[in-house]
Amino acid sequence: MQSIEDIYNEMLSWDNLISYGYLDFQEYNDHGSLTMDDIYGHTDVIYPNYFDISEIAKLAFNFSYSTRNNNYQIANTTPILFTIPKNDKTRRPLKFPNLYSYCLLVSQLIAHKDRIINILS
Repeated sequence: MQSIEDIYNEMLSWDNLISYGYLDFQEYNDHGSLTMDDIYGHTDVIYPNYFDISEIAKLAFNFSYSTRNNNYQIANTTPILFTIPKNDKTRRPLKFPNLYSYCLLVSQLIAHKDRIINILS
């Protein structure tokens, strides 16, 4: 059995925070024969099949560690805004944090991971 520290270490990793923390993915295993296309537009989440963030996670990881700089300047960033069809007549707006800002947040979480784990344990 994994210790609580190991679980927190796994949760507070680049791969996990970028791949699973940026977008709110939702599983629909209990809907039987419904497919992602049947549910698309009826919820406020993006499905992994529609938006693959794995390549972005690799780029963010490489960017963070190759250009590490502790003198971050706080800058205003714009969220990612787009809409998806809700039905034939309306669209559902979705808003996500700016990926650059999110990567800076992840970088700070990783930098202070030991302190965070000590507080949570």
